[in-house]
Amino acid sequence: MTASACPHKLMNAHQNAPRNSGFNLIEAAIVLGVVGLIIGGIWVAASAVSESKRISDTLAGTAQLVQNLRAQYANVDLNAQFADNPYFTADSSVFKNVIGFTYTDTFNVKDAWGQDVGGTFATNGFVLLFYHLNKAACYRLVNHFGGMSDQLTSLQTPDGVFNTLPHTATSADCPNDDVRVELSFKR
Repeated sequence: MTASACPHKLMNAHQNAPRNSGFNLIEAAIVLGVVGLIIGGIWVAASAVSESKRISDTLAGTAQLVQNLRAQYANVDLNAQFADNPYFTADSSVFKNVIGFTYTDTFNVKDAWGQDVGGTFATNGFVLLFYHLNKAACYRLVNHFGGMSDQLTSLQTPDGVFNTLPHTATSADCPNDDVRVELSFKR
């Protein structure tokens, strides 16, 4: 008999062939898509946690820095001592080991985002300058320290100088992701 004469033998041979049990292309694409969504969600969550930690570190570090400044210069006549150069430098112990700040050299201190932080002595205390803050950091910094009328003499944002405290951040205070905030702390 020929193969054309026995069609059931050909059919049985096809049915008995080993079935390939792997993924087809559509199944693989679906699995890759689901894995990509999971990784993307984890990435977004990790970025938010990291940003929140930077802001928290900056708030804690700023409070620690002000304590260090107050302790080191409690009995110093700031007007007489720093009349020629009111800027304090990072070589003093006030900047070393402060949470959220990186001490790189004598005139270079960076915040948690790698941006410069400046400081000057004022008649009644200390001024800290934060450059290039993003909106979230600006809001948290202004709201945190703006409520401390016992700590600050003034607060300056792009919206203006606020000598009447407490002050709550507005969109005018933090208009974009490149904001300069100046905090004038009482001695």
